[in-house]
Amino acid sequence: MAVTTTRADQYRQLARDFHLIAREERSAMLKMAEELDHLADEQEHASSRADKDDTYSRKGPREGHRP
Repeated sequence: MAVTTTRADQYRQLARDFHLIAREERSAMLKMAEELDHLADEQEHASSRADKDDTYSRKGPREGHRP
């Protein structure tokens, strides 16, 4: 038994396929954006910590403190 599909059926199938692809891609893009936000937060934290360490080393040891 042969299955015949109309052009409208083919367009509907293609539309369903594209909707599925769009949902999958959207999900992947959202995950990537969240990961990049996380990396930016980590970088800011590391930079902030490095700035504090640099400030201490420029001031030198505390007065009266001997290594």
